[in-house]
Amino acid sequence: MTVAHGRTRALFIAPLVVLALLVLGGPTASRAGAEPASGAVEVAGTPPGSVEVTTPEVAQKGAVGFCVHNFRVETGGSSVGQQFMVKFDDFGAYGIGPFTPDAAGDLCATVSTDPAAHEGEKGGAKDKIPTDLCSPGKEHWLRFLSGSWAQGGTPRSLTAKFRMTGTCESTSAPTPGGGTTATETTVAAASLKLLDHKLALQGRSVALRIQAGAAGASGRVVLRAAHKVPVAGPGSPRAKAVLARGGYRVAGGKTKTLRINLTVAGRRILADRDRLAARLLLRPAAGEAQSWPVLLAR
Repeated sequence: MTVAHGRTRALFIAPLVVLALLVLGGPTASRAGAEPASGAVEVAGTPPGSVEVTTPEVAQKGAVGFCVHNFRVETGGSSVGQQFMVKFDDFGAYGIGPFTPDAAGDLCATVSTDPAAHEGEKGGAKDKIPTDLCSPGKEHWLRFLSGSWAQGGTPRSLTAKFRMTGTCESTSAPTPGGGTTATETTVAAASLKLLDHKLALQGRSVALRIQAGAAGASGRVVLRAAHKVPVAGPGSPRAKAVLARGGYRVAGGKTKTLRINLTVAGRRILADRDRLAARLLLRPAAGEAQSWPVLLAR
């Protein structure tokens, strides 16, 4: 074998070894604050999935928002969501989760950066939170992992970057990752629960379900694009446009389905889209505003 041939073979094998470690949940040599391992191959799986962090510039209040799309498995003519785990900076042996998408393979949720939120999980916080994840100003990434262990699906290994500009500790109730479907987020300060992170587009409005605490709640709702999008068609200026807005009033202990109207910009942006990552903000009449990553879908 020639030297050149040997090098080519080594370059081919190295990425496969790193990918195998990731899919099996084993630790890698990556460190927080570094780039994803150079040998780690992005694997979208079948059907191809995609991921995004919905808080790419500011990950604060103890959580990082994300969305996954098309993480599903075809079985007997129907599809089921393919469970997945996440890791901060490829750190740790076990991962955080599992998270379970809907039948279309879509899920928008949050993962806690607060060490206290992971103490009861396998491996504890020392297996979940890299030592410098909490240092503001550094770029990090989430690794999304799945494989045949989840509904018999194909391997998936995808990353999405974010920059930590806040702190790791929660200022509201922590969002659990391990052992949950991560479809419900509890917000203690506002005494509200957002019951589904996938919001239905219905004509010129958006439907969402919230549940109030014992005291009830009222205020304003603002729905904004998670990323900059063309506001008036291809080639137009890009912005995190306000897609919809409205008000809410929910009696104590009750669940209510709200319908908020699309703005002119929202109707234009969503005219030729079946789905879009967004951020939902609830501004209560009294108390601190709260927000969640959501997915708009027809």
